[in-house]
Amino acid sequence: FPGSTARPDTSNLNGQPGRPIPNLVVMGVGSDGCIEVFNSHGETHCLVDVFGYATAGGGDRFTPLEPQRLFDSRDGLGVAARPLGGQQPVDVQVAGRAGVPSSGATAVVMNLTATRTESVGFLRLTPTGRPRAETSNVNFFAGDTVPNLVICQLGDGGKITLDADGLGAHVIGDVFGYFSASGGKLRATPPTRVLDTREGTGAVAAPIGPGRTITVRLAGSNGIPTHATAIVLNLAAARVRARSFVSVWPAGEADPGTSNLNVVPGRISANLVICRLGADGAVTIANPVASCDVIGDVMGYFV
Repeated sequence: FPGSTARPDTSNLNGQPGRPIPNLVVMGVGSDGCIEVFNSHGETHCLVDVFGYATAGGGDRFTPLEPQRLFDSRDGLGVAARPLGGQQPVDVQVAGRAGVPSSGATAVVMNLTATRTESVGFLRLTPTGRPRAETSNVNFFAGDTVPNLVICQLGDGGKITLDADGLGAHVIGDVFGYFSASGGKLRATPPTRVLDTREGTGAVAAPIGPGRTITVRLAGSNGIPTHATAIVLNLAAARVRARSFVSVWPAGEADPGTSNLNVVPGRISANLVICRLGADGAVTIANPVASCDVIGDVMGYFV
């Protein structure tokens, strides 16, 4: 949370012993130029990797898109139909695909998922043509399906370079928007809980699952103006009944067939969502396979 402010009743990461767990965080900087990091239970090491920043003045702006799948190594969409491993790099064309313009885009907002994993490892995205950083975007164990939202600068030819550590993992990339010279400005907000189906905050107190979606109106409340175009929302799933996935898309539009959060019983999973606001300034949230409760914390919005 922002430095020199009171600790909010929200969360960014839900951990468990023995597992490294990542999550993208978009966070306002406090008046002291700092952010605060708090761990609620036990002890843990914490790694923080910076991927960019927003200022009150110039800089690139964000254009939200209808969620669209950019690549899937399981069926050969956008990349070869094979698992990645051994840190062997694969270039992925972004500019001109999945709604990203062929010129002018400087960075992409993408949900990156590792699945059918064969060992412990990680996924990493790097702008094509740049040295690979000593950072990671997704951490996984054998048998996992794990997502994480990524903001990655586009490199040579409007491409990003993807590599995976470990014996092998299939990879999926869903695009939610891009940055360029035009678009919306980010407004970071104090972290605020706007949704909790366990207790009826923002929706009926009941889990979501097959046959039940929820629509959550975000614009016009909790400090989010009615003219906001997209939301920055940390989404968590709890009380998971069986392996499933949670999807978020603009309200009033068709299910895009993408996912934001992959869930398993006995684990509270979280992932950042940056999604265009649809009809009535709302988003729709669905879990088509098995029921779970969902918790949403707003971290910012775009105008």
